[in-house]
Amino acid sequence: LRPAVAQDPGNLRARALLASAYLRMLESSPRDAATFVILNRLLKDEPSPNAVPVELVVARAEYLRMLWRTDEARELLEWVLKSRSTAELQFQYALTCFDQSNTEKGFVALSSAIQLRANPRYLMVQYMKFRRHHRFPLARKTAEMLMALHPAFGSGRLAWAEVLLDEGKAVEAVPLLR
Repeated sequence: LRPAVAQDPGNLRARALLASAYLRMLESSPRDAATFVILNRLLKDEPSPNAVPVELVVARAEYLRMLWRTDEARELLEWVLKSRSTAELQFQYALTCFDQSNTEKGFVALSSAIQLRANPRYLMVQYMKFRRHHRFPLARKTAEMLMALHPAFGSGRLAWAEVLLDEGKAVEAVPLLR
């Protein structure tokens, strides 16, 4: 991706994907100033919400959340969501709302993301947030949906096993843990 960006700096999609790669790298390696300089260049602002690829908006929002600049992330996402809505934008908006302790708004955005696309990652976050906020019947329903739609998703299998263990059904949970 780096050669694609160097050859055509206006290729917003390549810039977004390269920025996402750097963000994933920062999740597991030490953060240094040089990487943040690169990310700032890759994620510079564009004039119109319709002109910016979703991937670039998502990368910017993740970056701002990583820096705990959640107000800026929320404003960016709200700006783009006014003109278009995708599952990933709604998901990022939900995460930003949760970061800001706006739980109800986070659940609404997360539900919107899941309605647009029942991605297992979205469902898993919803399951974990429901459990964290002691909404166990909703967590159970989400884990059930996760198993029905994505039976091979490992984290979903663990979530369902957790539900079964909570209900005292250890015998049913054990095969899910293998």
